[in-house]
Amino acid sequence: MEKAPENYIDAMILRQDEIDKGEAIIADPTDANYAGDAAVAAAWEIYKGFNAVVPERVLRPATGGRGDVISGATWSNGLWMMEIKRALVTNDPDDVQFDLGKKREYEYSVATFDNCGRGEIPPGHNTFGDGQYQILRFE
Repeated sequence: MEKAPENYIDAMILRQDEIDKGEAIIADPTDANYAGDAAVAAAWEIYKGFNAVVPERVLRPATGGRGDVISGATWSNGLWMMEIKRALVTNDPDDVQFDLGKKREYEYSVATFDNCGRGEIPPGHNTFGDGQYQILRFE
């Protein structure tokens, strides 16, 4: 967990560069590098103020096929808007190759997952991944 997160998002997201800069501590007493009761208690007080929990994963730059995709999202007026970008041709055998000289329409779907950690879909949230496909058309 972070020693001194600045806000809720900072507390909930732990990046590798934050660990490398010494901004994080080990909060697991069974780990040989445990930060100690006093350090963990001090960090927990900050986390409580933000109503945050210890991050489950360390975010690292994506590699391989996942590293080919760039995405960003914003939440506004009750809706998410997401933009996804990658090369049309990646030469990765797991990827669809968007060869516009051969084909101009491709079926696709997008699955979303809310890693809320509660083991259930929170009220007001939806999951999409029921096998419905859309058509991506290049003009």
